[in-house]
Amino acid sequence: MNLDRVYTSCAEHFANDADFEERARYYAEKVAAIHIPAQITESHIKNLNAIIDDIYTEAAFDAVMAENEYEDIRRKLNVVLKDYYEGHNEQARTAAAYQFAQNYPIKFDDDGNPLEFVNLFELESLWRRRATYMETILNILQQKSNRLINDLGVLKIEGQVTKN
Repeated sequence: MNLDRVYTSCAEHFANDADFEERARYYAEKVAAIHIPAQITESHIKNLNAIIDDIYTEAAFDAVMAENEYEDIRRKLNVVLKDYYEGHNEQARTAAAYQFAQNYPIKFDDDGNPLEFVNLFELESLWRRRATYMETILNILQQKSNRLINDLGVLKIEGQVTKN
C-alpha cells in the first residue's frame, strides 16, 4: 500500500477541508430539497424517484472513494503500529510506533530524505468522518426512496378500493 498514492488521490478529490465542506453542503442542500408531500400523486413519485436516483448515484461514488481512503489509511496505521520495531523493549517500541504514525513521511527527495509528513491518526479520523457523512447521505436518500415506494403502494391500494 502506497500512502503517497492514497494521499495524492485524496488531494485530487477533496483537496482540503474546504473542498469537502463544499461537497457536504452540496449534498445536504440536494437532500433537503427533496420534500415528499403528504398528498402525493404517482407522477410526483416518479419525478422524485428520478431526482433521488441522480443524487444517489453521484453520492455513491463519493462515498466509495471516502470509504476506500479511510480503509487504506486505517490499514496503513495498523501496519505501522504493529510492525514498527525501533526501541529496546515493547513499551519503547510502542511509543516509537505512535510517534512515527504521528509524523509519517509521505514525500521524499531524490536522496530518500523525507520532505512531507502526515499524522496518520488525524488522517484516519478525517476520512472516517467523511465516510460516515457520505454513508449518512446515502441512508437518507434510501429512506426517502423507501417512503416513495410505500406511498406508491398506498396509492395503488386506494385505487383498487375506489374501483370496488
